[in-house]
Amino acid sequence: MDIAPRTLLSLAVAAAIATTIFGFVIVINPNPIFDTRVDSSTAIAEKFPLHMDARFSILPTTGTYSSNSGTLLIQNEFVDPQRYCEFCNHFVQRFNVTSQGMIAAVPPYALNNIQGAKRITFFAMGSEGGEKIRFLAAGNNIFVSSYKTNEDAKNSSSQASSAADKFLVKTNYITLTNDWQRYQINISNIMWNGNFFPFAVQSIRSGDLKISEFYIKDITFDAQAASNSLN
Repeated sequence: MDIAPRTLLSLAVAAAIATTIFGFVIVINPNPIFDTRVDSSTAIAEKFPLHMDARFSILPTTGTYSSNSGTLLIQNEFVDPQRYCEFCNHFVQRFNVTSQGMIAAVPPYALNNIQGAKRITFFAMGSEGGEKIRFLAAGNNIFVSSYKTNEDAKNSSSQASSAADKFLVKTNYITLTNDWQRYQINISNIMWNGNFFPFAVQSIRSGDLKISEFYIKDITFDAQAASNSLN
């Protein structure tokens, strides 16, 4: 609603008097405009860091792949005070025929929460040290769970590779220590424009070890540039 000219004049006079007596100025806008737009960079910065509620599950695969790759036990929200493991993720991969373990992934996440993230940070450690694992991110939510031929069925590593190839980000295998180490993955070039598994992990047999036991915690997405990333 417009303010009458006489009212404006009265307010101007009052402002002048206040300036003379009290030494301050009152600024009046007769037609206030409230800008409700939010700068996109500000909005992205405000929603990060985003701590992921990581509940891993085994990716859907065939029974042949599962049996050849052994078994994978996953315990989410695992607690072990002696290992400083407060609601972390506990994995026990028992190898069978092949050297590659099964892939454990966080189910598809709310992508509007992840869009704009530049890195993933997390902590990981091995039970004994020497365990070899790799990390994956941005996995397409379309997995073929059947083999093309019977020969493929005999080689479950081909199935593991095909599942891993669905991820846009794959790190090399790293060797874990028996204490917590912080790691980073660069995801600055990822466009989250589909239905994705945001984060996954896979172990591989190390030497003669038949079991790979390890822990992950504090998986976080943020808008900072990655340094010393695994990929």
